Amino acid sequence: MPLPIQDVPSRGWGEDFWVRVEENSGSLLRGIVDNPLVETRLHGLKQGDEIIFNEDHILAVHDIHRQELVSGMDVDDLKELAQWVGELRRRD
Repeated sequence: MPLPIQDVPSRGWGEDFWVRVEENSGSLLRGIVDNPLVETRLHGLKQGDEIIFNEDHILAVHDIHRQELVSGMDVDDLKELAQWVGELRRRD
């Protein structure tokens, strides 16, 4: 179903959006924009566009993929994750 045209003023700080990751190479990822965007006129991206980005740009992982990510980790990755969670808990 086509979405209605939106006349939304720019907020000036960018736009968060979902990306379906297709490939990763080191800290770089390639994926497809996976939702309609409001700020297309400012940044030029739209749903379905392919983008390449750095893993540092990830703000969140969709809930349905968290278990998949953890189950794909090797022992060293799991140890690093456990240490990171421990550090977070000690800060709180």
